Amino acid sequence: MKKMKLMMAMAIGLGCWSNSQAEVIQPLWLEQSECKEDVPNARSEKYTDPLRATLSYENGVLTLSVYDYQNHCCPDLRIVANTDTEGEIHFFITDVSYWICDCICRRDLECAYEGILEGHYKVYLDEERYIGPLLEKEIDIEEGCSVTLDKPAGVESVSSAADSPLSMGRDHVLTVNMQGQTELEIFDAEGRLMSAMTIQAPVEVSLATLPAGLYILRATNADNSATLRTVR
Repeated sequence: MKKMKLMMAMAIGLGCWSNSQAEVIQPLWLEQSECKEDVPNARSEKYTDPLRATLSYENGVLTLSVYDYQNHCCPDLRIVANTDTEGEIHFFITDVSYWICDCICRRDLECAYEGILEGHYKVYLDEERYIGPLLEKEIDIEEGCSVTLDKPAGVESVSSAADSPLSMGRDHVLTVNMQGQTELEIFDAEGRLMSAMTIQAPVEVSLATLPAGLYILRATNADNSATLRTVR
């Protein structure tokens, strides 16, 4: 397999979702569990992404429950709801920590919102406003409803180290196990695009030159899209 060194090319700007007619709704409350387990950078065994989320609606309050959300071990999380006139609701998970722990774990989150009326919506769970939806679903919000959000089409959820689209090995070497021309993007924990490159996959990319921190890696080609969170 080919190997290449990552040469940092700083990019300007943050691609985020915005809508001038959107209404931002802060949660009534937000609760998060303690770390449930550490998550290693390297995936040496069969791996299933356990992330899931449910929505329920009762007495005019919409409750979002997120299970097995992966982040560093000491985040300060916020989840705001953006609604617009097109019938979409975007729940944005944002980490406003002043520092980043050098470990990753999973935790459960739950928050509730008032001011979202019953009706038909396209609902998205987004992270940091740059990766794209983690989960999504077109639903009818009505009294007593309870629904589970789905993973977007084309997102890998079950893989092994041998066939995972993205996996991190020793010495901070990223394996991009995709085929053909692939766009690789590297974001820092605050959502800034640190580097973007076009590669011919499959290929191994050394990330050893990155400063210490938490990163989200995204690889996209004509047939697939995959993301991986890692600590350098």
